[in-house]
Amino acid sequence: MKEADDYLAYVKALIIANSQVAGWKALREEGGGDLGLFRYRITFHDGSLMEMFERFQIVNEKLLVTKYRFHWQDAAGRLLKRWDNAAHHPQVC
Repeated sequence: MKEADDYLAYVKALIIANSQVAGWKALREEGGGDLGLFRYRITFHDGSLMEMFERFQIVNEKLLVTKYRFHWQDAAGRLLKRWDNAAHHPQVC
């Protein structure tokens, strides 16, 4: 991977290709050079929802994720799983 835009395109291609995805929306997306971030909202066919956030850097053509937060909830809004590397949530990984 040479640039942040390459990784953004890769992630979007994975989302689009997933047969479980009913729809998705880019809430925020920044890429350019070796730095980037995204915040996407994905709706699945079962009505569940996933909020995804990553901040990343490309270093020597390798991906380095510096911050991430993934929140998955069911159709009723109940938390199914959360992945987060924030220092104030050390129990969540």
